[in-house]
Amino acid sequence: MAVHYCALCRRTSFAGRRHLYGAAHRRRLREALGRLQEEVAAARAALGGAAVRRYEPAEHERRVWCLCCGRAVRRDWRRGGVALPQAGLLHHLAGPEHRRETARFWRENRAEAALRERFLVSPEDYGRFAAELAQALASFFRLLLMEQVL
Repeated sequence: MAVHYCALCRRTSFAGRRHLYGAAHRRRLREALGRLQEEVAAARAALGGAAVRRYEPAEHERRVWCLCCGRAVRRDWRRGGVALPQAGLLHHLAGPEHRRETARFWRENRAEAALRERFLVSPEDYGRFAAELAQALASFFRLLLMEQVL
């Protein structure tokens, strides 16, 4: 048998990949995917309407750990003095790298295939969001400019 290291459980199994079928691994996988699913659900809710807010470092510098890619992703984007909530996470979820890494993660950890689509955003949905975001950003700066003139 080969030695297998499970990054999710942070343990080495000398029984090969048999560890993936164990109850402890399944429980940790469910918990980790649940945490990521909360963040993805919040980002998907933002797909409905793009928002632009004034930048506040305490609120908008937050990062989300992408379990599939194994890296921290900035949740919000920042342009000048404004924040674009959930734009960074949505950009990551719609990207080809995340799609590829999600497939790898699901294959390596034997997660339920039916859940995989919940952690992805289609490029079409992101394209619509980006167009709405551009409109919202333009109207925000227009209002800001009008406030400065008055």
